[in-house]
Amino acid sequence: MKVIFWILIGLISLWTEATASSYLRIWDLKIDLVFIVLLLLMLRWKSSFLLFYGLVLGIITDALSHSMLGVYGLSYFLILSLTRWIGEWFYDNNIFSTFLFVALLSLLEGICALTLLKLLTPTLSWNTLFISVLVPLSLIHGLLSPPLLMIIIRVERILKLAPEDNIQTSSSSP
Repeated sequence: MKVIFWILIGLISLWTEATASSYLRIWDLKIDLVFIVLLLLMLRWKSSFLLFYGLVLGIITDALSHSMLGVYGLSYFLILSLTRWIGEWFYDNNIFSTFLFVALLSLLEGICALTLLKLLTPTLSWNTLFISVLVPLSLIHGLLSPPLLMIIIRVERILKLAPEDNIQTSSSSP
């Protein structure tokens, strides 16, 4: 049941990003909803299935974005692998650590993608894109992650899929 939930939520985020990408812009920066959802799922579940699912969704994102095929797929896979490894030790499953982890890992994913693009396109201005796009976009991803995490937690609890967590989503105590 968990895998079906992961597949559905990934496809919903992919569909939302593909159909509403012009509306999901903040300060003319394109929000990578698929990546945020994959990070949140990996921080909560740490499953190896999510690594390869992230690779597949990254390749589909490449195909939909008219970018060079494999840049998102490879960067998603690398960052989700790092997330799985680091999340075991440092992630505390609260609002602040969710913001911090998603912002930092989004920045790392952007650096990875820009590095791959720089290798393929030597005329790319890496420094300008880092300051004007990556840093603000990673902060926006970090700010969007706690509300998205709350939605994921609520749906998991409705479907009785939730792992043990410390985040209170209602005012009533357990």
